[in-house]
Amino acid sequence: MQQPLLLVHPLVEGNSMKKFFNDIVGQIWTLLGMFVAWIVLEGTAKTVVGWLIIASTVVWVITFPLRKDDE
Repeated sequence: MQQPLLLVHPLVEGNSMKKFFNDIVGQIWTLLGMFVAWIVLEGTAKTVVGWLIIASTVVWVITFPLRKDDE
């Protein structure tokens, strides 16, 4: 018998998605602090901090599978 085609990434399945959003909520103050820092800066510093915020957020999302607890 053929296996069904996996159309959804395992991260998006039920409990894993719930853990992912719980991780986001856990980091909300860090994200808010980075956003406020970006708002108050000017010029080149604002650009550099903006790119670093984007890069750190991408790295944080990519490394989520390493941080989640498998039960």
